[in-house]
Formats: sequence, C-alpha cells, structure tokens
Amino acid sequence: MANSQAMNSIVFLLLWLSAVACLSSASSTGNHRRLGSTTNDNRKLQFPEMDDMELPGWTQDWLNGTTSNTDWSSPNAWQDWFNSLWEGQDFGGGGEGFELCPILETAIGMTQSFGIAAECKCDGDMATEMEISCTFEDCLSAGDVADAVTSASEKQGDLVCGTIGMSFTFGGEAGAVTASVCADFPGEQYKETCFSYEISMASGNSPTQACQASYGGVDCDCSIESWCLNVNCSTILPGAAMDTCQYLSMQDGGDLASWLPQFQVFDSDFVLDADAIPWRSLDWDNLDWNNFNMSAVQWSSPDWLSETWTDLVGGVSDSVSSGVCMLMSKAVQMREELGLKGGCTCDAKNGLEMTCSFAELCSETLDGNGEPVCASANMTLGFGGTVSAVDNEVCVNYFGETHPETCFSYSIPVADKTAPPTCTAKYGGNECICTMDENFCLSVDCSEFEPSAVTDTCQFVNLNGPVEAERFMLAFQAPQEEVVVNNPSTEGETDVETSGNQGTTSSEVSSGGSTAYMYQTIATSLASASFLSVFLLHYMS
Repeated sequence: MANSQAMNSIVFLLLWLSAVACLSSASSTGNHRRLGSTTNDNRKLQFPEMDDMELPGWTQDWLNGTTSNTDWSSPNAWQDWFNSLWEGQDFGGGGEGFELCPILETAIGMTQSFGIAAECKCDGDMATEMEISCTFEDCLSAGDVADAVTSASEKQGDLVCGTIGMSFTFGGEAGAVTASVCADFPGEQYKETCFSYEISMASGNSPTQACQASYGGVDCDCSIESWCLNVNCSTILPGAAMDTCQYLSMQDGGDLASWLPQFQVFDSDFVLDADAIPWRSLDWDNLDWNNFNMSAVQWSSPDWLSETWTDLVGGVSDSVSSGVCMLMSKAVQMREELGLKGGCTCDAKNGLEMTCSFAELCSETLDGNGEPVCASANMTLGFGGTVSAVDNEVCVNYFGETHPETCFSYSIPVADKTAPPTCTAKYGGNECICTMDENFCLSVDCSEFEPSAVTDTCQFVNLNGPVEAERFMLAFQAPQEEVVVNNPSTEGETDVETSGNQGTTSSEVSSGGSTAYMYQTIATSLASASFLSVFLLHYMS
C-alpha cells in the first residue's frame, strides 16, 4: 500500500509540474471525440463536458507498475501507460467505458470548477497526442497586479485584461507533457505574452524543469521553480517583469487571473525608474515603443547627470540604429508627424545627433506686400553631452530679401528636470536677446540690428505639438520697404525714403531733396515778385 501511494504521488507530481507554464498557443476544439479502446474489448475512452465529469472508483493500487514499467522512449509510451492503468480495474456497468479527461485533469492539478470556468475541453488520440485546451477572458485589478479578480462587477478603475489560451499536451517525445499559455490583449494594448513549460516522464523522480517565454514573439528570460514562474521581458518593454515569482493555480474558478502575467508595468500605479531599465541590453530592434514612455522615466539617482548618451546606449558607430534613433526622438518628446515631415535622421559622425530639414515653412505673419513670410529651416538636436539635457539649434533662412539667417538654440531637459530653461539667438550672426519660460515659450529681440526683428509675444517651440511654422520661424515683422525717389537737383543722385513711419534712412539726402528744393524755389520767386511790385509803385508815384 505504501509503495502504491508513493508511486501515486510521483506520477501526480510529474504531471502537476508540467502545468506550470508557458504561453505558446492554445487551440481548443468543440468536438469531444471518443477514443477507441487499445485492447480488443469494448472499453471506450470518452471526452465528456467538464460539468458532466466524474472520477471512476479507482482502487488505491491503480498506479502500480505504471510509470516504472513504461518505456517512455517509445513512440507509444502514453498508450502503453494507459493500457497499464486499465489492467485489473473494475469499470462497472458491464465494461461500457470510463472517462479519461478527469484522470488527466486531476493529474495536472485542475479542479472541475476551474475547468468549467475556463471552458476547458479534451481532444486527441492516444496513438498520437492528447490535449486539454482552455480559452477564457479575465483581468488584473487596478493598482495591484497581484490582486486578481474574476467577477466583472468587481472590475473597476484602470485594468489590464486579456484573452488567455491554455493547452496541456500529452504525447511528446520521451513521454513529454507540455503546458503552454498565451495572453492576448485587446486593441493591441500590449503585445501577446506567452510562457511554456515542459517535463519529460523519462526523467524519473528528478525531472528537468525547462521554461520559455516571449513578448510579441521575441524571447524573454524565464525561470520556474516549485511551480512558481518568473518571466522578465524588460529588454523589450521596460517594466515587463515580475516583482516575485508567480504561482499558477487551477484550484477553482477564481484562479483564472493567476494565468495572466503579472508584470509591473501592468499596474496602474507603476512608476518606471531609470535604474530599473537594462539600458545596455535593450533590444533596440524590438522595443515596444507604444508602451515604453521615455518621457515618464524617473531619473532619481544623481549619477545619471554625469552619464553620457553614448554610454547609455552602449556605444555607437558612425551609423545609428533605428532603435537608438527612436530613443532620441522619444527623449525630446518629438511628435512622429514632425519627424516624418522633417525627414529626421540620426548619426554619430560629429557626435551623436539628430538632424531635420524643412524645405518650406510659411508663417501667417505678413510682409510689406500682404503675403505670408516663408522660409526653410534646419534643426540639429545634439546628444553629445550627458543625459541631463539635449541641445537643440534651429536656423531659419527666410525667402526673399526679408531677414538674414536667424538661429535660436535652447536645452531640452531630460534627466535634470530642475534646470532653468535657457536660450540664445543670433540675427545674421549677431547675438540677440533671448528668453524662455518653463513651458518652452521663446521670446527674441534683435531690434538692435533691425527694428522689426522682435517677437511681440513668446512662441512655443516644444517638439510634441502640431507641425507648424511658428515652432521654427520667429514671428518677426517684415522689414520696412525702402522707396527710391528721383532727385532732379543733382544728376545721378537719388533720395531714399521708407514706406513706413520709421523716419528717413541713413542714405536720405537731408537738404537737397526734390520737395525741399521746390518749396525753396517758389518762396524765392514770390519774394522777388513782391519786391519788384513795391519798387515799381514807389517809382511811379
């Protein structure tokens, strides 16, 4: 009796260990096929609905001679094992058959209530492969990934929900039992996450545990010990890791959510700290940028203020990978539309930097002819310093004879959020007055060199807003247009006036203008005529 109970425990342990596991894909079928008997009598293996299953009245020695006498290297190992189970058993009812599913489900630790809640089904063929498959939906509760709830009425707040597919397969090589699970999230909220676990019956009393996991089809780190699973996919999505190992349970219907991976990032209160990100081992080509919010990273350690961007990404060559370039755009919160319109590219030929070029931008500011002011703009984002900030320089070349090349530059804080905003500006190479507030609203005054080269109000120049000219072109007024007037007093000379109210220009002739000359001539003529009239009247009298 003791030997029988020990063997019973061994088999249950081997099969239960196989349940701890992975998310690879679980397909289910609604057909419950009846498996034919492997002997010549009329016994049948039946696959009933979960709520109809009942365990047969096995005797205590039902496992005697099964595992130890089975050649698990044989392709018919599982068939031989079930044959040995049948020997000497009282099926009752005149040998009409017994239910196989309850045996398998009990072996992997699944209760009837869990099987019903998870909509589990049996299918397969003893000669090839048998499978228990389940498909269900559930959610992790808001604020605590470890506090899983089942009732829809209890689910409130920000939740992470998914459709879970599970399968337990019997009949692999060396009597392998494989458990696999995949969680699919609605609306691509997160990428499909899978884990799987396999145990070989041929391993005897010391089975080798093997775990595999993936996120979006890309392999992750996975470990399992004593039925407690630990998955770490943080190289693909920082935060997609478990605080502690996760126990998988199938004791009742309330255990469904325990099969959703309880990643830290799924918690609505999750805060991603820079220290928790494996920067130098990030999978740049497969990062989940939809859920990796670079701008929300907390740089709590002061050590980051001395870390260079090049060191952060593990070094770069002249060419920069698309993943690192994406990180650079996320660091400055650049809107995707802006990056596309500017044809932004990254390289490290002159230090790590991103350059963008806008061939034509037009502002609503009107020139002297009532037309919009247009220009081209080049932007250079410099990542050559530390991760505390990124330097941004924008140079604008106005179309037509309006303003000379005008540049402004400022720092975009990243790790150092406390640094006060600063900026500089140049007008035709000359230093101007530049100020910026905490909302990236820029004001420039170059009136020392051109009275119209001043912004009436500050302009928002942050990169996460709409793509508009005002984020690059300073809203200067058009310079006052000069008007050339002929001067008849001196051959080859001209007088120059401005069309506005700015006064005369330095090139205007102050005393020889045509208007002044005309007035002077008229006054002289009138004076002469008056004198002549007075003289004639006096002489005639």
